[in-house]
Amino acid sequence: MKHVTSLMSKKHMLLTLLILLCSMRVAMATNQIITINVATPGTLNTMMGETKKYAITALKLTGTINIDDIKFLREMAGCYYNWGKYPGKLEYLDLEGASLNSKSGSSLDIYTNKRSYWTTVKGTDSQTLPTDIFAFLDQLKTIILPSDIMNIKDNVFYRNTSLTTVKLPYDLRSIGEFAFSECENLTDLTIPTFVETIGRNAFSGCSSLTSIKIPSGVKTIAESTFEKCSNLTTVSLPSSLTKVGVSAFENDEKLENIEFPSSIEYINSNAFAGCSSLRTNYIGGNIKWIGSEAFKNCTSIQTMVIDPTGENFEIGGFEGCTNLESVTINNIVNNISAAAFKGCSKLRSFTVEGYGNKLAIGKSAFEGCSSLKQFDFPTTETTIGERAFYGCSEFKYIHLYGNTTAIGASAFAQCTHLACIFADMYTPIKIKQNVFEGVDKIACALYVPEGKYQPYWLADVWGDFANIVDNNNGMVYNEMFNITVKTPGTLEFLLGSMKDHISRLTLSGTLNIYDIQCLREMAGCYYNANGDKYNGTLIDLNLQKATFDICLGSKRCLIYGPNGEEEYMYIKDHDDTVITNALFAYLDALHTVTLPENGAISSYNTFMHCPELRFAIIPEGVKTIGPLTFEGCYNLQLVQTPSTLNLIDALAFKGCSDLKDVILSSRLRAIGHESFSGCSSLTLLKLPESVTTILHGAYEGCSGLNTVTLPANLETIQDEAFKGCTGLTYIEANMKSPVTIMENTFANVPCDKCTLIVPEGSAKAYKEAAVWNKFCPITERMSSGITVVVDQAGTLSTKISSKDKENISRLKVIGPINIDDIQFLREMAGCWFEERDKRSYGSLSHLDLDAARLVGSDKSINIYIQGWWNDPTNRLVNTAKIEPNGKEFSHLFSQVTRLSSVVMPSYLTTTGHGTFIGSPIRSVSMSENVTTIGESCFSKCEDLTSINLPASVKNIDVYAFNGCSKLTAIGLPAGLTSMGKGAFQGCGFTEFVVPDGITTISDGLIANCSKLTSITLPKGLKTIEDGAFMGCGFTEFVVPDGITTISNNLFAYCGNLTSITLPKDLKAIGAGAFSGCGFTEFVIPDAITTISDNLFAYCPNLQKITFPKTITSMGNGIFSHSGIGNFTLPKQITEITNNMFEGCQNLEHIYLHDGLKSIGDYAFQDCNNLGGITLPNSVTKIGKGCFAHCDYLKEGVTLSDAITEIPEEAFADCGYLHEIKLPAELKRIGYRAFCGSPYIGSFGGLKIPSKVTEIAPEAFYKSFQDIEVLELPASLKTVGDYAFADCSAKVIYAYMSEPFPLKDADFYSRPRSECKLYVPKGCAKKYRQAEIWKEFDIEEMDGTGIEGVTNDSTVTEVSRYDANGNMLAAPAKGLNIVRYSDGTVKKVMVE
Repeated sequence: MKHVTSLMSKKHMLLTLLILLCSMRVAMATNQIITINVATPGTLNTMMGETKKYAITALKLTGTINIDDIKFLREMAGCYYNWGKYPGKLEYLDLEGASLNSKSGSSLDIYTNKRSYWTTVKGTDSQTLPTDIFAFLDQLKTIILPSDIMNIKDNVFYRNTSLTTVKLPYDLRSIGEFAFSECENLTDLTIPTFVETIGRNAFSGCSSLTSIKIPSGVKTIAESTFEKCSNLTTVSLPSSLTKVGVSAFENDEKLENIEFPSSIEYINSNAFAGCSSLRTNYIGGNIKWIGSEAFKNCTSIQTMVIDPTGENFEIGGFEGCTNLESVTINNIVNNISAAAFKGCSKLRSFTVEGYGNKLAIGKSAFEGCSSLKQFDFPTTETTIGERAFYGCSEFKYIHLYGNTTAIGASAFAQCTHLACIFADMYTPIKIKQNVFEGVDKIACALYVPEGKYQPYWLADVWGDFANIVDNNNGMVYNEMFNITVKTPGTLEFLLGSMKDHISRLTLSGTLNIYDIQCLREMAGCYYNANGDKYNGTLIDLNLQKATFDICLGSKRCLIYGPNGEEEYMYIKDHDDTVITNALFAYLDALHTVTLPENGAISSYNTFMHCPELRFAIIPEGVKTIGPLTFEGCYNLQLVQTPSTLNLIDALAFKGCSDLKDVILSSRLRAIGHESFSGCSSLTLLKLPESVTTILHGAYEGCSGLNTVTLPANLETIQDEAFKGCTGLTYIEANMKSPVTIMENTFANVPCDKCTLIVPEGSAKAYKEAAVWNKFCPITERMSSGITVVVDQAGTLSTKISSKDKENISRLKVIGPINIDDIQFLREMAGCWFEERDKRSYGSLSHLDLDAARLVGSDKSINIYIQGWWNDPTNRLVNTAKIEPNGKEFSHLFSQVTRLSSVVMPSYLTTTGHGTFIGSPIRSVSMSENVTTIGESCFSKCEDLTSINLPASVKNIDVYAFNGCSKLTAIGLPAGLTSMGKGAFQGCGFTEFVVPDGITTISDGLIANCSKLTSITLPKGLKTIEDGAFMGCGFTEFVVPDGITTISNNLFAYCGNLTSITLPKDLKAIGAGAFSGCGFTEFVIPDAITTISDNLFAYCPNLQKITFPKTITSMGNGIFSHSGIGNFTLPKQITEITNNMFEGCQNLEHIYLHDGLKSIGDYAFQDCNNLGGITLPNSVTKIGKGCFAHCDYLKEGVTLSDAITEIPEEAFADCGYLHEIKLPAELKRIGYRAFCGSPYIGSFGGLKIPSKVTEIAPEAFYKSFQDIEVLELPASLKTVGDYAFADCSAKVIYAYMSEPFPLKDADFYSRPRSECKLYVPKGCAKKYRQAEIWKEFDIEEMDGTGIEGVTNDSTVTEVSRYDANGNMLAAPAKGLNIVRYSDGTVKKVMVE
């Protein structure tokens, strides 16, 4: 019964297996999922079989599997092994119902996709996926993991590049390091709820992931976990998260928003660096630390509010956030780390709640924050690191309190607008020379404590300041005092004894005329007509929160100036407007004033002649800055006006010679007469769009003014408005139509050097308008795209953000640019770098440099091309450079990848050398100043389809348009006088008109213009140089009269040219002039005496040539590879030159005359149909290779008896050459002379003439394939290597009495013992002892050369000789020696 059960069980197993195989066939045929239950671990291979595993694409397993089964699955999925890759196709794998017993089975070796050993997988517990178990499977797309798996170890799916979907088990607790790293197509992944640990780099390089939700149990996102997930846009962070690791989300460039939970404590270095789309603006809760570069280059962040906890908060990590405008930290800050906000060029506001006992500002913390106007330094101990505020060019003043202990190198360098420094340190800190580099130490005032003038004056660097102010009138309180005046007129009472010691004061409350008088005294006013004054200390006055009491009506107070001037100060009410007059006039101490914000104030003479006034902030509500308000404030540097301002009245800022900046209201309508007259430090003027009127002399004498922007709504510019603005370089006039202006509006302005920028489409109107037309250049602003005005060469990169750099497609640059700016533009337009495979990905396609000016230097930049790394010796294509004169330049935009349209600088007279070589340029605009198109300027611009050359162009330099294959037409200026070599070589013209001013057509001018069929030549043409029309598409051509010479290669390879008319005065035709043409016949004019080299080479249709009787010589290669057939050599020609008939496939017969003396090298090489040749006895010399590869020499070759040498390869590879008569005077047979001519001597044998002394190496190599007898003369002294290799001779007659040395290969062919060697009588012993010779079957012959006589009448005669060994053509009287076909010889007497 047990036996029966066993049989039944076997039958059941067989049936199950059969059903499984059948189902597998069906599934494989339909791509259905195959389901297999693995009952015994390690048996998957036996259940499936080797033949099926590579065909299955979808598989579901149940049961228990081990490492052996995993190995089998890996092979099904096309894994790598040490010398190849399995051909598996498995894409879908469902293991949800399977269990893993990884401790059973053998170990598993993992190989990378480069077939190098990676690691060995060893088993672990059943709830853990072992390390690397599914790594490097690039076929698998979907996998469902076993449901009982709780841990995924390191590298489990590393570099599964095709994996798109993974279903993780519900109870999963941890994901190991690099678990899914570089699964670049993974899109569908949900991290289960109970996961608590995610290892470093777990998902790095998963570039197709778009969103991810981190489970609530995760407290730390480890280092680089989601680094380079370039399509990740959304991440949900759990409320449990406390730490984001180093580089956790680095370079996730599409990540837009992160909401940090209140639990977050640490954001480590580079955590979000390079997340250029990130817009997060709040970090709160328990944040304790933000690491260096944490948010580096997050260029979309605009504002950031941080609510840290604890007392030791360190802020950092926002370097390169170029759009960050404000930062607010609602807590105490102790440390601003190195480079914390470096390069945040738009940062305007940095606000903190306060600072701790010590503040450290790190190296480069605010470097390049060019929009930051101030930084409130604390009164506590402060250290300032190197370059901390480098380039904060908007800083107007800084206050360094007494506890400032260190200032690093270049800390305030390039703070170019710094006008005031308050240094409260009683002992000047030692600082390096460059701390204030770039600061105007003459204009910037340095305020030091009382009695400390001399220590600061003697101190290094501090002493460089020309204006050191010592508050020496007793103790001065430098801290800001805040006082509220509750009762008007009580200020002096409130101040008491401090009145004469306060330097900084903020007032609130209500002030009347008596309070103002108190403030005047504090600020050092004059009190009589004799010039006597109070020694006031007040330098900084803030009245922003104060109001004026007008209850006293028109109460006035007499004030005095330094020279006895008298003025009335008053406050009065007029039509709901508070009008003030001379409130702060003639005050010597006052530096900074902020006026009340309580309402509209119209001021008159308010700050007139305040010589130390540096800064003024006019409050909101003020509508008018009245006449003479700041007149004579020659140290005034900055005025901030309110948004309510609509008028700057007459003389308002006249004589403010230090005024550098006025922030104008967007409601301003008019600029009064002489309002800014003499403001010589103003450099930039941008008038708001609201301005409609500029009155007489408004900016007269503003000699430092460089750039002016006039609004579109401007209606009036009166006389002398900009008179004497001698530094004016740019005017941007946004009016669509030019405003009518007086002749003297821009008097003394160098208009011819001032760029006028006008709206698009308006240039013509301005060029025709009076006065405006004096400006040069006049250029249009682009309506679409970006216009950038550059004030200083080399600063273009500071005008365009890194994000915009890659995205701008249309750009106009105005101003000076140097080679550094050119490199920046090249990167915007796409260029290659020295590093392998590295290039810029700019989008710049249109570049307008019409109003740009090149600034030269000795500096140059290297230019690289794509793929240079394949030929490192040629990696540099060229170098780009602007010469010091700024007018000559080279290769500026060569080899860029995106630039298609350029407007050249209008002042240039040349387009430069190699400017656009190899670029995708399609159009270029040039001004009428251009006279020269530079060398190779547009060479290889294969996308250039058309170009308009200005009428001013006189010269087109060499190769200017070489290779512009899509350039189909060009209009050449009538005034053109020269076109250089190859200027239009390879262009796509169909017709070409040469202007009348051209007398010489230069070398290769339009060579290889294969579509060109028509050309118009000028009447005064005198010379056409070499190759000018080479490769053109002409079918017929008339060479104009006056041309006496057809130059070298002039019509070479004009394959369609079948007809040509030559001028009557033609005297010479140059080498190759008609090579490659389509002529069938040609008549050479009578005046021609010499046929030049290669004249008709490669003319495949040429059959007939008519020579004049005047011909005396022919050059080399005249007919090489032409269609010439039978040919009779003219009798006056005594030499067939080198290569003359080389490759003439149609040449069958050539007729030579008795006067021929020599045949040159390769003269008949490759004449495959030449049947035979007989050389007249006048020929004394033939050249090397002269008949090489003449396969069809069946008729044989008869050489002149005067020839003494057959040179190298003379008859090499003549496949059908059987018979050749060697000259009796022959002494030498050269290297490979008959090599590869297998049938020589096949009609009986070959006798080497009796005077031959040398046979050079390989002379008969592979030549005697069918020879019976070979005779070597007694004169032979030397046989070179392989001279008779592969010789099949059965009999050799060696007449040399002494065997000369041989090498093994010299007679290498059949076994030498099978070859009979006959040697002179008595010499057999010498030959049998000589190396190589001894291997032959040696016999001696008698003196007649007869060794054996046949009596067999059935054999045939092969050859016949006289008694002296000379071959006979027929029986001759006397003794004949006859050689027979069986190798025997007999004597025959002929009567």
